[in-house]
Amino acid sequence: MVDRMDREIGRIVDEVRDRYGPPPVPVLNLADFSRIRVLADGLGVETIDRADSTVVIKFRQKSKVDL
Repeated sequence: MVDRMDREIGRIVDEVRDRYGPPPVPVLNLADFSRIRVLADGLGVETIDRADSTVVIKFRQKSKVDL
């Protein structure tokens, strides 16, 4: 599933590149964020937030990660 989603995100970025030229950095950042979100979801992450210089990761109750 994760590999399929990564390929799909890559396909979308390639399509943007073909139609409009090199994607701007915000588009590439959005693609990277999407990849992180897919990976995090697979691990059971509910939310990823930032508070100042701290990253807060909250897991679902039935997470696949041994806390």
